[in-house]
Amino acid sequence: MNLHRETKAVHSHLEEVPETRRETNPVQLGSYRWNDPYRWLEGDSEEVTTWSRAQDVRARQALNSQPHYEHLRSRFETLLAGERAGKVVQAGKRFFYRTRQNGAELWSLWVSESIDGTKRLVIDPSTMFGESQPKLAGTYPSPQGRFVAFQLSHEGSSLMPLQVMEVDSGRVLDDFVPAELNPVARLWHSDNRVTWTADESGYYYSRCPEGVSQDETRYHQKIYFHRLGEDFVQDELVFGHELSREKSLIPYLSEADRYLVISVHDHSGSTPSSEVFAREVNKSSQTFRQCLPGAPGVVDLHLKGQVVFVKANRSESHASIARFSLDDMDTEPCRLETVIPSNSRNLGAWGVSENAIIVETQENELPCLAIYNHDGDLKQVVELEPFASIGWITTATHGSLVYFSMSSPLSSPKVSRLDLATMECATGDESDRGLGSEDYEIQTVWFSSRDGTQVRMHLVHRRGLKRNGKNPTVLRAYGAFGVSLTPKFRADVMPLLEQGGVYAEANVRGGGEFGQSWHRAGSRENKQNSFDDLIAAGEFLVDEGYTSKEHLGCLGWSNGGLLTTVAAVQRPDLWRAVVAGAPVTDMTRFHLTHGARHWISEFGSPENEDELGVLLSYSPYHNVPDEIAAPAILIYAPDADDRVAAWHGRKQLAQWQAASTSARPILLRSPLHTGHQANSNLTTTVTRYTDIMAFFFWQLGIPSPLRGKDSANV
Repeated sequence: MNLHRETKAVHSHLEEVPETRRETNPVQLGSYRWNDPYRWLEGDSEEVTTWSRAQDVRARQALNSQPHYEHLRSRFETLLAGERAGKVVQAGKRFFYRTRQNGAELWSLWVSESIDGTKRLVIDPSTMFGESQPKLAGTYPSPQGRFVAFQLSHEGSSLMPLQVMEVDSGRVLDDFVPAELNPVARLWHSDNRVTWTADESGYYYSRCPEGVSQDETRYHQKIYFHRLGEDFVQDELVFGHELSREKSLIPYLSEADRYLVISVHDHSGSTPSSEVFAREVNKSSQTFRQCLPGAPGVVDLHLKGQVVFVKANRSESHASIARFSLDDMDTEPCRLETVIPSNSRNLGAWGVSENAIIVETQENELPCLAIYNHDGDLKQVVELEPFASIGWITTATHGSLVYFSMSSPLSSPKVSRLDLATMECATGDESDRGLGSEDYEIQTVWFSSRDGTQVRMHLVHRRGLKRNGKNPTVLRAYGAFGVSLTPKFRADVMPLLEQGGVYAEANVRGGGEFGQSWHRAGSRENKQNSFDDLIAAGEFLVDEGYTSKEHLGCLGWSNGGLLTTVAAVQRPDLWRAVVAGAPVTDMTRFHLTHGARHWISEFGSPENEDELGVLLSYSPYHNVPDEIAAPAILIYAPDADDRVAAWHGRKQLAQWQAASTSARPILLRSPLHTGHQANSNLTTTVTRYTDIMAFFFWQLGIPSPLRGKDSANV
């Protein structure tokens, strides 16, 4: 591995780069050897804190001094302010609504006693919990809505206590599971849940056992039963006694609490795998039976009656939906019957109502909601606006109502209610913050990657855009964990579009847009394909005249931050500006913090010498050369991020600053008390959006003063 010279670059328009100590710290894993000069930045010493604060101050001074900054902040405040509607859940005759009120910093939970009844406030984190003002995370109403279990995130932490409120009185009960046991642990691919009993006397949930060390709380998940009114230490351990430490669990109950069903997910091996177990609730001495054997892929479940519906990516193609009956538990595994087969269409958000399966898909290349009966017969297709995508779908245990959220690149999210009995669809009256299709358009283009693979990209820009190579352009990608990057409303890029810019999203390999084979083609030993696809996307935008290298930026968060950082290392000449949010950068040590062993199925294991060789071949921290004409770099590494450790960003920044021979800024924003997405409240979200867009405006050549919303191309 290359050694890096010590530099102390000074830019005429920036404060001096803080001194960064460089150490000789030889590392050997198997036959591989390298120096890790900034290992000390992984710590939490006073020296690290001082260094990080100095870098953050330098970045804030540079960004805040940009002539666009206050205009952008004001624009984002307008875009994000106002009342916002979130997920709707029906529990008995009650309806629970997640809402952020006009001018509020935080989301809250409301309830109404009927479908169109008056809403009243249930949980308001901004007033109920003192000055800490935690963020409302998971909310889990009991079957009739008498209680709601809930979680609050303090300072962005994903370790959250589990509490219970009595809805009628607004009283928070003494039932409390502490955060250090990681109750209802966040999963990488599925929403975890609290599963209430039908009589609302208690619930099943996941956590780690008492006595587990602090650095192991992301693992050792088991299923417990909590009875209301009892101390959590009395909770019964129900399932998971002998499971390996890396497995994650989700509980479900069938109708009338007849069966307890557990889905088990493992992301620590060479591929993600899932299995399903069940037993009759009133036969506690009965051994859990394996209903669905462990096999590659990820499963998502919905239960109706005694039937389990399974959406799974268990082959090379797109996901399919199948079912099995819990009454067949005498056969092991249960007989799995395909209901909606996999085909060339991707199956997105989905739900199961009393008589129907509702799934987001495409008909004739247009987005839609497809309504099937439980036998898989297509009954109805609800067309959506072009390029729209569904954020979530919820259904009632009984009845015909379906709620869903929909947005597109040109229209902001709205909550709709579909009555399956009449097929009438009503949309909320929330104002649209989008730009509209009269002045803007969305394009789908295909380009060739390095190996000839055709890759899809969506573009958003003004109608009549001149492809003269002068348009400021921001390209975003993700490309991992089978996550699909679908067209949707992105408030963070609205000012760019308003100033005549181009926004692009590339569906690079590693995502789930074209099925499991597309995901696998960009993971583990194939990971370089993801980077090649992103680089090819940038080259296409330049070659086709949408922009030029001097006006091209790329943006990615989390794995997307890894993607953009590698692209900047491998092709620094292609980009004028690169933003890496919460990036994974040291691929030899990613698995050592915050439960990241769950990522091994995606990246490979640094503890396996062959897989380590692949990781070292692209690990951006290890591949910055001694000298590099770096593009402008902004790394956003939230200080309290407990998903991707902030030291990834710190170490990468130190490498960039030591090696760069260009005069372009290399900056680190490390906001305090914010988690992985740096969106603890409205203010932190506005600040993040403003920082990033001010950086792009500065580097991509958008002039000041800014032109009006309806101006022509820059």
